[in-house]
Amino acid sequence: GAFGLRDISVPYSRYYWGITTINGYVINKHFLTGIGVGLSYYDAGWMAPLYLDVRYTFNKRKFTPYIFGDSGVLFDLEKLEQPSCLFVNPGFGVYRSINDHLSLNMGTGLFVQRFDARSSFINIKLGLMFKK
Repeated sequence: GAFGLRDISVPYSRYYWGITTINGYVINKHFLTGIGVGLSYYDAGWMAPLYLDVRYTFNKRKFTPYIFGDSGVLFDLEKLEQPSCLFVNPGFGVYRSINDHLSLNMGTGLFVQRFDARSSFINIKLGLMFKK
């Protein structure tokens, strides 16, 4: 979910919440990357993000910090023939391993999108990470 910053008077700028999944690849013990897709409900309607996720995790601890960068396109579900806008979402978070195959994570970042005008959000991400 996310809360709009500054000018929230234009459509798609007040808030959003949604669910996403990232199918990723572990490059080494620090770098992960993947393709993300999801469904987000904005104050003005539904959007579908398609994006690239890149993460750097620091040395493993009880709570392991990481930084991430997401970037991609948002599709308006009423006008699927073309992408509606571009977005970037840098941020940071922590994850906690439950076992060798499952982790919980929480992160926050600055989500910036460009429709007719630029909109910015502070977003919060909660998730599960499954590893083979």
